[in-house]
Amino acid sequence: MSLKMRLLLASHLFLLVVFMLGCTSAKRVPDVAESTSASNKVSEAPPKAPVKDLWVTCYGFGPTKGSSLQNAIQNGFRALLQDGFPGDYFPQPLLGKNGKQIIKDNPAYFDRFFNSDMHLFVLDREIFYFEYKSKDEPSSKISIFVNIESLKNQLIKDKILVEAAPVK
Repeated sequence: MSLKMRLLLASHLFLLVVFMLGCTSAKRVPDVAESTSASNKVSEAPPKAPVKDLWVTCYGFGPTKGSSLQNAIQNGFRALLQDGFPGDYFPQPLLGKNGKQIIKDNPAYFDRFFNSDMHLFVLDREIFYFEYKSKDEPSSKISIFVNIESLKNQLIKDKILVEAAPVK
């Protein structure tokens, strides 16, 4: 099965699960995410080649399990795009040091991205927990396996990210 087909299938399956869990609007919370490794969950040293995929552990809040998981995944992608994971496998944000401004300058694009398109780049996921911290404030923890290479290529195609000139 081609990578494109797997991405499409994975995104549709994930969206189906989220909607089945009763997804509603998530409460806005600070970005909370960390990367766990590149390409596999256990590695001795950061890779020397560009990172093609990455496990990201995310935390989220929301009134239902579906909205809490959606918020957690959004937090993971925000960290990946605008913050990076200093001292880890992905220390620089994918959008560069002006990532927050790029997101702010393209509100329609990133609204669509954070509400649906981001799922196209999730190859796998592992839900660790969904736990109520209080009656109205459930929280969740999930790890997502993100196809960084495809995400970067899409951002370049959509003219959000400028492709670096080849080294001669």
